[in-house]
Amino acid sequence: RLRDLMNAFANSFEHADVVLVTDIYAAREEPIQGVSVEELLKEMKKVSTVPCFYLSKEEGVQTVRDFVRPHDVVVTLGAADITRFHSSISASLFENPPKKYIVGLIFG
Repeated sequence: RLRDLMNAFANSFEHADVVLVTDIYAAREEPIQGVSVEELLKEMKKVSTVPCFYLSKEEGVQTVRDFVRPHDVVVTLGAADITRFHSSISASLFENPPKKYIVGLIFG
C-alpha cells in the first residue's frame, strides 16, 4: 500500500503542524525495495514544508506529550499495533494534561 500510495501519503498532511511517522507495519509481507520510513519522510520533505520526523514507538508517548498543548488534536493512523500506541498516548495525556505555554514579553 505504501509503495502504491507513497506520493498520496506524502501530500496528505499539508495542513498539519507536525507529522510524526513511526515504523511501517508489514502485514506478513517481505520488505519491499524502496519502501521505508526513510523514503516516506524524504518524499514528504520534498513536497511539503510541514515538519516531519521519525518517531520510534518506544519514545513515542513522551515525544507526543512534549509536542501537545491544550486544544491540540492528535491523530494516529495506521494498522495493527498503532491502536495500542494511540491508547498509551491517550492515557498519558489524561493522567498528565498538557500545560499551556507561559510567555513573558518585555518591551523597553
